[in-house]
Formats: sequence, C-alpha cells, structure tokens
Amino acid sequence: MLVMMPALVTLIVYFAAAVLPAIFLMRYIYRMDRVEKEPIGLLTSLLLWGVVSALLSVPLEYLGEFLLGRFFAEDSVKYTVLLAFLVVGAAEEGMKFWLLKRRTWRDQNFDHRFDGVVYAAFLSLGFAAFENLKYVAGYGLGVAVPRAFLAIPGHLAFSVYMGAFYGRAKYCEAQGDRNGCRRNLWYAYLSAVLLHGFYDACAMMGTVLSMVIFVLFVIVMYLLVIRKVKRESAGDHPLYPSNPWGGWNFYRPRASERSQREGSEMELATFARCLGLTLLIELPAAVLFGLRRRDLLAAVCINTLTNPIVVFLCLLIWQHRPQMNPFYYQLPLEAAVVAVEGFCYKRCTDAETPWLLSLAANCASYGLGLAIQLFERL
Repeated sequence: MLVMMPALVTLIVYFAAAVLPAIFLMRYIYRMDRVEKEPIGLLTSLLLWGVVSALLSVPLEYLGEFLLGRFFAEDSVKYTVLLAFLVVGAAEEGMKFWLLKRRTWRDQNFDHRFDGVVYAAFLSLGFAAFENLKYVAGYGLGVAVPRAFLAIPGHLAFSVYMGAFYGRAKYCEAQGDRNGCRRNLWYAYLSAVLLHGFYDACAMMGTVLSMVIFVLFVIVMYLLVIRKVKRESAGDHPLYPSNPWGGWNFYRPRASERSQREGSEMELATFARCLGLTLLIELPAAVLFGLRRRDLLAAVCINTLTNPIVVFLCLLIWQHRPQMNPFYYQLPLEAAVVAVEGFCYKRCTDAETPWLLSLAANCASYGLGLAIQLFERL
C-alpha cells in the first residue's frame, strides 16, 4: 500500500493538471448561460462526444500527413502551413462539428441562440481535456502550464465562434430561412478551421517572426473571445416565433444599417485598411516562398496596383447589387488577381514559383479578410 501511494498521488496530480483548466473554462461558459441553463446530462454527453471526436480525428490526421508527405518535404514551410489548415484544423474541427450537429441539432433543449456557444464549448473542452491528458501523460508536468494557457483556451476560442454561427444557423432554420441556415453552418465550420489553422501554423513554424505573430494573435483572439461570449450571452433570446423580435434574421444587417454604411465604406480609410492587411499577410508569405529582399519592393508595388482596384470593384458591385452573394464576384476577381500578380512576379522578380506564390499569398490574405468580415458581423 505504501509503495502504491506515490504512484496514485502522481496519477491524481497529472490528471488534475490536465483537466482542471478545462473544468474552469466549462464553469465560465456555464455561468454565462443566464437565460436558461442546459441539462447536466446533455452537457456531460457533449464532453464525452468531445473525447470521441479526439479519437476519431487521429486516423484522419495520420492519413492527411501521409498524403501531404507525398507531395511536400516535411521540413518545408508549405508542408507546415498545409498541415495546420488542411489536415489538423480541418480534421479536428470537422469531427467536432459533425458530432456537435448529430448530438444537438434536433435536441429539444436547443431553444436559445446562446445554446450553440454552450454546446460547442463543452464538446471542444472535452476534446481539449482528453488531448491535454494525453500530452501530460506523455511529456510530463512541464507541458501542463503552457497548455493550460494556450491549447485549452485555444480550443475554447475556436468553439465560441463555431457555436455563435451554429446558434445563428439554428435561428435561421426556426425562421424558415434555409439559405441562412446553410450559410451559417458553413461559417461555423470555416471560422473554427481558419482560427485553428492559423494558430497551429504559427506555433509549428518555430521562427522568431512566427512566434511574434503567434503571441499577438493569441492575445487578440482571447480578448475578442471574451467580448464575444459576453455579447452573445447578453443578447441571448429564444429561437422560435414566440420571441419579441419576430422573424428578423440576426445574421444579416438591417437595410437601414446597410444604407448608413454605404457612404463610409467608400472612404479612403477602407482602401488603406485593405491594402495594409494585404501587405501584412502577403509580404511574409513572399519571404517564406524565397523572395529576396530586393524583390520585396516589387511585391509592394504589385499589391499596391492590384488591391485598390479589386476593393473598388467589390464595393461598386456591392452598392449596386447589395442582395448578391459576395462570393459570386469576389472569387472571379481574386482569380484574376492571382493571374495578374503571378505574371508580375514571374517578369519582375526572381521567385522560383511565382504562380504558386501568388496563389498562396492571395488565399492567405483573402482568408484573413473573410475572417475579419465574419467577426465584424458578430
């Protein structure tokens, strides 16, 4: 008995170090659900489904790593970025989202919009707690502290945006808006994948620049998530027609709000912000693809020529056709930009893969712009 006691104490310490951070965050989310508490049985089942999602995502990640390794060197930046977004982010968040929808979408307790945040958070924290337990058991208590402040809150952050859009999708379904429901379900999944992928990509690269970006990203993400949880909790309301808001769709701004923004969005600040964000993303991407310092000025000039034109055309189409789905005109314009910038990189720089550089840089900047638009809608 005396021999077994130290081993038992060690097991308890390891378990507590792995699970307590997740329990603390679960308590926070549970307390923020002020209108109507969810049943403990339902929340417990979501924690277990989170563990299941962690187990099911493992073979998908192994398969993704194997396929990715057939086309890219494992020590290359391209492999790391694609692994973070298309393998780890897509597989883990996809498995969470699939099990979340299977367990809660038709549950009679899903009757308030903030319920989506609660459900997604509990399932993700079940995933995070199991994953953390695996890391602590494998690498020791040394990883418990950094993971308590980074990995577990990170999973919560991804789930908050997934849950916010998930709740909106359920609201749209309750109002008979099938397109809005389908759109918000995609937003729920993609927002989590983008956040997870960017988080992992910065963490896995291991360079000084990536670590600086990682720290800034984590700080901003945590602040936004705290504000988001408070706003969603304060604005919680029933999903069905008995609520005082009637059939107004919250995922779409009102016509009066759109008309008030039409003038301001054409100001110079809009162009400056879009160009600044584009350069912030595409210049580091150019460096990662081997573009030399003397060619960075050419990259700045190329983006300065193409970005304002695309922004102007998007705003012009949006003003004249506000009901049109933005993807119908944004994607063709982005494709044209990829072609033009690829040609310019080929003629004006020494880039080894100018077309791939143009495609990757524009996908990254477009993804960031899409993420910002999603956050601004919330």
